[in-house]
Amino acid sequence: LKLQGTWPAQPLDPELCHCRKIPQEHVERAIILGAHTVEKVRQRSSANTGCGTCLPDVERLLNLYLKSM
Repeated sequence: LKLQGTWPAQPLDPELCHCRKIPQEHVERAIILGAHTVEKVRQRSSANTGCGTCLPDVERLLNLYLKSM
């Protein structure tokens, strides 16, 4: 779906977590490699361990990836 341009998780901003300067690709990679909860994404990517404003984006990616697996 990404190659076709129809993947719904196209980044509005390539940096998903501004506090930690974590790109969306890093979070996606963590999910693909088994981080299937917010807590695991935090452990593997350090995204969403600062102010917490990226939590909706992390949850959105988790939902998208877990539905497609």
